[in-house]
This record gives sequence, structure tokens and C-alpha cells, in this order.
Amino acid sequence: MACVLVIDDDRWIREAVRAALVRAGYAVLDAADGRAGLDAIREHRPDLILCDVMMPGMDGYEVLSKLLKTHEVFRQVPFIFMSGLTDQRSQAVGKNLGADDYLTKPLDAGLLVATVKARLRQIERLADAGTRDMMQLYKTLDVRWV
Repeated sequence: MACVLVIDDDRWIREAVRAALVRAGYAVLDAADGRAGLDAIREHRPDLILCDVMMPGMDGYEVLSKLLKTHEVFRQVPFIFMSGLTDQRSQAVGKNLGADDYLTKPLDAGLLVATVKARLRQIERLADAGTRDMMQLYKTLDVRWV
């Protein structure tokens, strides 16, 4: 079961997102701010991160920037912004920082779940392709299993 971390300062949004994802079969962790979110990422190593952009203290842009600069291992974890900022400039800023996707609030539960599922499928495909590439390399090099 994939684990999703939800970082949002709005408790109602965290609970609504949690409910939608649990119904879809995901394990869900949550954090009420950016610092708690970074701590949860390091501690629990989620399979996907959903993060609000506008939060007091450390905003979502800073969470993503710190994560990518200080924790290289998390570059492979899909990161999706959730925000009430619906303009294209805000979405471009998020994606240029390294976010994999950007959902606008109010969130549609169906689109939320579909986006999470699609991003996790993408990671599976990449992992499968990596395994196939390694096997092809072993065959090419004629590596013998000991």
C-alpha cells in the first residue's frame, strides 16, 4: 500500500484529502506546516507528497526547494502542489521548482485520486524500465549469477 504525505496548514483540507485517499486504498500521513512536513518526509519516507503552497512559516515552495537541495534521495518521490493560487504563473513557478504536478483548490476528490494514482504508476513504470535495463546490461556483459 502506497503512503501519501499531505502537508497543509488547513486541518479541514488535510482531513478531506485523507478521507479521499484512504477510500482509494492509500495510507496517509499528514503535517500541519512545512517544517513538520520535512520532518515527516525524513522519518516516514512517503511514496508521494501533496503540499499546500501558501502556509505560514515555511511555504510549499520552500519545502520543495529544501527537500531537493538537502535530500537527494527524495528526488524520485512525486511532489504535487495543492493551492488556491490558480493563475498560470504560480503553477509555472511550482513546476519550475521541480513539482511533478499542481492541483488547484477547491480540490476535486476524483481528480486528486486520479493524479495520485497516475504519478505512482509513473514511478512503477520507471522502476520496471530500470530493472529491464539492468537485466539487458547483465545479458550484454554476459554477467553470470554466482
